[in-house]
Amino acid sequence: MADTGVQKNIRMDAAARREQILNTACGLFYEYGYDGVTTKQLAEALGCSEGLIFKYFPSKDAIYQALLQEWEDSMTEPVVFERVEDSPIRTLEKIYTDMVIRRAWQKSPKTRHLEAAILTRTSMSKEHFRILGESPDVVFCSIMPLVREGQDKGEIRQGDPVAISVMFANMVLGMIQSNRNYPGRYPRIPFDVVRSALFDPK
Repeated sequence: MADTGVQKNIRMDAAARREQILNTACGLFYEYGYDGVTTKQLAEALGCSEGLIFKYFPSKDAIYQALLQEWEDSMTEPVVFERVEDSPIRTLEKIYTDMVIRRAWQKSPKTRHLEAAILTRTSMSKEHFRILGESPDVVFCSIMPLVREGQDKGEIRQGDPVAISVMFANMVLGMIQSNRNYPGRYPRIPFDVVRSALFDPK
């Protein structure tokens, strides 16, 4: 069992103990998958008895449901990208560079970790898709406003902002998936190529 960094045998109030259980379970689900973790293993990682865990959560499923609710709550707000010099095209370049070149994502590390842990329970895939389907659409809520603003400022070519935004999002996601499935096989396309193909005014 991996070191979870948990401080053991420390007295804490109910809220802190509950949070400790959730954080440790999240780490274990992330590393071993939901089905690969038992409450006995969770208790060992926490340095407590299973009985103490059951005082706060009646089952492993209840722990999962609490983490699932936390993830769903984190998905209710639209993604906000950091602006670069009040420039839509420079902001899109940063999005592309962070996600494709640097392989970093704008979500907080905690949210990324939580999401990965949640998705290990394949029997809950319908619920995962429901939450994703009801969350704000990153293309329409976050990318398209940048494209429209860029068109207004003359930074981005005129045309259907929906089509341009969808092509950009699919290019980013496709590059991420290719790099994940075939590491090292394909070069990471520099943003200048993407910019020329999608954004530069003609």
